[in-house]
Amino acid sequence: MTKEWKFGKQKAWLNEDNRIVYMAITGDLTVEEALRMSSIYYEIHKDIIGGGNETLLSMMVYEGKVNISNEARKALKDEMSKREEETRLKVKIAIVGATPGMRMMAKIYLKLSGQKDAGFFNTEEEAEKWLKE
Repeated sequence: MTKEWKFGKQKAWLNEDNRIVYMAITGDLTVEEALRMSSIYYEIHKDIIGGGNETLLSMMVYEGKVNISNEARKALKDEMSKREEETRLKVKIAIVGATPGMRMMAKIYLKLSGQKDAGFFNTEEEAEKWLKE
């Protein structure tokens, strides 16, 4: 079973069989889309997982050229930090399809946000295997 969300040009879905949240990111990620992305994680954590201590597994798939503005990055970081304090949500993130430049930007964001459980992969299969470890 799958639950799906669409917001702007972006799409997210939860595969309830493997319990992975997939985020398909394309084009320019706006502040509004970044905030919606964050709220989806918390909606899944609260309503589907039950708000416990389980780590949320997420695969972000970059499709084509992706640009995340400084404003969107900051909004996402601030929102995730605020909600993490409220809910103790932990997310393990696999990033698929990032160019070297996107990897560099993502590494900076991950470091600033305190996100330690993240990895970069060339295929969804590699990412899924790592998420399930």
